[in-house]
Amino acid sequence: MKENQDDDRFEISPPITVIVPTYNRPNLFEQLITQCVLPYIGSLFRFEIHDSSFNDDIKEIFDDLCGAKDNCSYFRYENTINFDVKQRTAAINVKTEYVYLLADGRLVDFNKLEELLLKKDFFQYDVIDINSTEMKEYAKWQTNKVISNELQCYSSLDLFFRNCFSGLTLMGAYFAKTSVLRYCFSDNYFVKYSNKNRISWPHLFCLFDGLYSLSRKTKLKFGFTFTDFSKRNPNKAGSGWQHGDLFFEVFFKDMYYYMKELPGYSDTLKNEALFSFTNFWGTLSNYHLIVLKKNKTLTLKRIRKYKVYIKGISSYYSKMLFYCLIPSFLCHNYKAVIKRILGK
Repeated sequence: MKENQDDDRFEISPPITVIVPTYNRPNLFEQLITQCVLPYIGSLFRFEIHDSSFNDDIKEIFDDLCGAKDNCSYFRYENTINFDVKQRTAAINVKTEYVYLLADGRLVDFNKLEELLLKKDFFQYDVIDINSTEMKEYAKWQTNKVISNELQCYSSLDLFFRNCFSGLTLMGAYFAKTSVLRYCFSDNYFVKYSNKNRISWPHLFCLFDGLYSLSRKTKLKFGFTFTDFSKRNPNKAGSGWQHGDLFFEVFFKDMYYYMKELPGYSDTLKNEALFSFTNFWGTLSNYHLIVLKKNKTLTLKRIRKYKVYIKGISSYYSKMLFYCLIPSFLCHNYKAVIKRILGK
């Protein structure tokens, strides 16, 4: 695909393009199509599949299930394309007023989501964070303040950053005005944050860097909700980066450097956002630390190597050090270990 950032004309209907970047996961893709796209009978959404697979499995599924549907399009890329480049290229070429970046590992009831958006006049918002109720228990900052399946408003970028940063680390957690994403995904921000070696957090930091710049020029409005209309596909395997050095590189080092590069937000806000981030992912929970110990990701050598970055984004260094001292043979019965540690 060719990038086209000069054409600001948008189609009138439907107003939201759902972009689904996919890569070598035909089983998840087929579930997304059969459970989410085909049952959709509304008029808000159209769907674009952006495929960079090694083979034609996803294209064949698309042709078989969606080939005759007017609201579905398919785009093919070289299988060597970087994920962030593919996502950015797709987003800035959208011709509708809004774009929804959706992972192929999520399941969304678009009929119910449309009903919610129309009820709350979503056109007034520049960015809307749509997070799953299954993640609500990890969002410590407002678990008791947000009503599920009700769209709420933030007029302050600082508040949106503090409360929604962690949730937006997930693909498929937000949609935005296309003009806003084009601005945030421009070369100025994309080159600054793009990481060509692995999937990480560039889209998130491009978004908040661009939003800060835009907020100095115009008034922005943000929406937020927890919803059971969007959830993680239970058949999706765990993230490939949560093993070995890559876990520390992505979760700690990348997050540390990206956050330092992000202008316009106070250190207090950044610390609050990072606290929420570590809780939201649950990666440093007792359970997960035992799992990291069991699969030999959590070692003394690694936490000492990444000490600066661990301390830079969390207060969990001492806790991680403690878990390193647990004998490995105990980790095979990690539930009992956790109960002993917690005294339960």
